[in-house]
Amino acid sequence: MKSGTAGKELSNLATREAFNRTLKHIVNVTSLVEAVSKGANLADLLNNLLEQDIIERTQIAPI
Repeated sequence: MKSGTAGKELSNLATREAFNRTLKHIVNVTSLVEAVSKGANLADLLNNLLEQDIIERTQIAPI
């Protein structure tokens, strides 16, 4: 995913690949909201997801 295109790609549901990528993003964000509401640090969680290659740096701004 190119820098600056994350928002566009995450809102495009026309292809199976884009839909699956968007679904993964929603699941990740939902788990982050849950963890932060229980007191976890958002920056630490995001860094952990980045280190594990679960999210890309371009996904941080939409989160």
